[in-house]
Amino acid sequence: SGMLTPRMHALELVPGIGKKMLQKFLTERDNASFTSFEDVKNRTGLPNPVEAIVKRIVQEIKNKDEKYRLFVREPSPRE
Repeated sequence: SGMLTPRMHALELVPGIGKKMLQKFLTERDNASFTSFEDVKNRTGLPNPVEAIVKRIVQEIKNKDEKYRLFVREPSPRE
């Protein structure tokens, strides 16, 4: 994942990841790749990475007008 805009990183779309958490993620990722959700939790302090990702996926599924999508493709127009 990378920058969406000059001021917004894609990870910030995941619930629970703000500017401070983003910096922790990027620093830890630069130190070593994450190996599991437990590793993400231990190294970044994000309490439940799986739940955060699930929330983002549900949001993308429910909101057809979602501007940025990380996990779910934009719905195709129906004829």
